[in-house]
Amino acid sequence: MKKNKAFFMTYNEFLKTYEELSATNQGDVLTNSRVKAFDYDKITQGKFCSADALKINENEIIFIEFKNCPTKYKRGNEAKLRTDNLKYNVKLKAIESVFSLGSLLYDNGIIDHIKDVYDINMKYIVVYSSDKNKELYDREINIAIRNRYEAKAIFDLERYKGIIFKQVLTISDKKFNDMLEKNVI
Repeated sequence: MKKNKAFFMTYNEFLKTYEELSATNQGDVLTNSRVKAFDYDKITQGKFCSADALKINENEIIFIEFKNCPTKYKRGNEAKLRTDNLKYNVKLKAIESVFSLGSLLYDNGIIDHIKDVYDINMKYIVVYSSDKNKELYDREINIAIRNRYEAKAIFDLERYKGIIFKQVLTISDKKFNDMLEKNVI
């Protein structure tokens, strides 16, 4: 991304490790990685719903949302409501993360128009707990065994692929750690 040094200089104080960024209020973490990314929740200061982390690489921006909870609740109307609320929340964070990024980049003179944010190569990754989502994790393993490149994104995020984001992934904490070790993220 052009002029990414300006962003780093402006928001350097918000750099945290993935371990810190993936921590819940109870202290549970999805990764022990010491790799750093921006605490996007802190950068947006609650003005927008936002992804937990923002990683800026040379040619792309990656939004990362950590979900250390079940992605699907079972049994009854309350379970359906909780699942629907989670899906809605994740989708809202994806969209508002892009809107807030456009605003931040424009306000800091990094892009000329807010709409220029859509010209940036962006990815959105949801990292889920493999321990709390056994069924989803088993499906991810089966896809990997069949040598398919990636699993279909959940939370209805697939609809944003090719429109807003170049790539949309829903991956386990184990896959995330593997990708970090391979420097893919």
